[in-house]
Formats: sequence, C-alpha cells, structure tokens
Amino acid sequence: MKFLLFITLILLLGCSSPNVYINGEEKAVGAKIYVDGEFKGEMEEWIHPKSKKISSMTVIEVSNGEHMFTIINKEGKILEIKVNVRGEAYISLGFDEMIIGGG
Repeated sequence: MKFLLFITLILLLGCSSPNVYINGEEKAVGAKIYVDGEFKGEMEEWIHPKSKKISSMTVIEVSNGEHMFTIINKEGKILEIKVNVRGEAYISLGFDEMIIGGG
C-alpha cells in the first residue's frame, strides 16, 4: 500500500508544471511579468512579519525549457532575463540598481 502511494505521489509531482519564484524590492510591487512575450501576472506586495519591510514576490508556472522573462515596473523600467527552467527556478530583481539574476 505504501509503495502504491509513493508511486502515485511521484507521478503527480512529475506532471505538475515547474514554478518560477520571483522576488524584489518595494519598487517592484505591481510590476507586470511577461514570459516569452505573454502576460503572466504581477508582482504582489509582501510585508515581512517582523521587520514590516515591504517587498514583492510572486510565483509563475511555466513549462520546462528556456524562457525569456520580462518584468516592467510602474515607472516603465524594464528588466529581462533568459532562464532555462528545470523544475524550480528563482529570479531576484532590483529596479533601484536595475539588476536581475537567477536561474
């Protein structure tokens, strides 16, 4: 019985789309996210429970493979990065310094 549950879990996990976790500073809140030119969502506000510092984060589902991520903040500043997604991927961005990194 445990073996069957284990196999089922493996199959379910293998069928799900990979997630890309994107985080940034406060200036990124509300930034629009495009993957391969298609709108996928916006950066959401996140407030740290202890420090109360405001930052931004979101999770985007994509397929495995190479994707171009374009993030445009409310001021129209653009950050781009090409990421080869294999399972999970992480992107960090900063509009203050105009930097983006991850993979």
